[in-house]
Amino acid sequence: MALFAQLKGHLRQIIKFDKNSEMKLTILNTNGYRLLSVAAIVDVFETVNRYLVADGKAPLFEINFVGLEEAPNLGGSFSDYQYYPVRKVDFISDLVFVPAFSSRNMPQLISENSAFVPFLQTQNESKSVLVSLCTGSFLLAASGLLNGKPATTHTEAAGQFSEVFPEVNIQPHAIITESENVYTSGGATSSFYLKLHLIQKICGRAMAIRIAKNFAIDLDRNNQLYFGQFKPGLVEDDEQVCSVQEFINQKVFTDKKHRRSTGRSFVKL
Repeated sequence: MALFAQLKGHLRQIIKFDKNSEMKLTILNTNGYRLLSVAAIVDVFETVNRYLVADGKAPLFEINFVGLEEAPNLGGSFSDYQYYPVRKVDFISDLVFVPAFSSRNMPQLISENSAFVPFLQTQNESKSVLVSLCTGSFLLAASGLLNGKPATTHTEAAGQFSEVFPEVNIQPHAIITESENVYTSGGATSSFYLKLHLIQKICGRAMAIRIAKNFAIDLDRNNQLYFGQFKPGLVEDDEQVCSVQEFINQKVFTDKKHRRSTGRSFVKL
């Protein structure tokens, strides 16, 4: 019970939460979501349910989708889950996941998914746990719920994020961030660490380790910057240095294209 008590303060106050309570887990069916991001959420938490049943316990997570359309447009196995139009949602979830986006056109994606903002704000007021994965942090930030809080995202999107949301304390190195009931994860596979973090808080470390082993996730990762690309900024106040930088950038880009087309590399045998 002590492990459940750690998360208790983050969950909506109107529920008496204990280890036998089913938790409503909502995934936003956003426009432009990354399929792998959504599939990983479902797979990980359904695996927890499967392990619980194997242990003679009831499944814990009731997964559902909330989307923009009146009728669900979920494909494949996702169609087996309950779907709710965002404008008609009349319940509070325990966990709300904002999946990663498949495109880098964030202004357009935020505009297309703006109807989720009131939903996120309402869920936050009721102390739901809000979770953004990878570039899903852009939509969570657009709701204003990350203002004054730490956040992370994909390493290659961190610069754009800091420009669009200067009120948010962006931490590009972080695998996960946690502030009250709001969580964000880094990019790609870093999102698994946030799922494991939540599973440990809710179900205990033993379950988190079982899930980590099942998905072959190394629990020791604590930084994502070594996955990023080094992109030095141009020196604007020195024309000669700036021209040299531009030449080097152009030369490296041309050489990379040539190596890809010829199969050559810098490695000498």
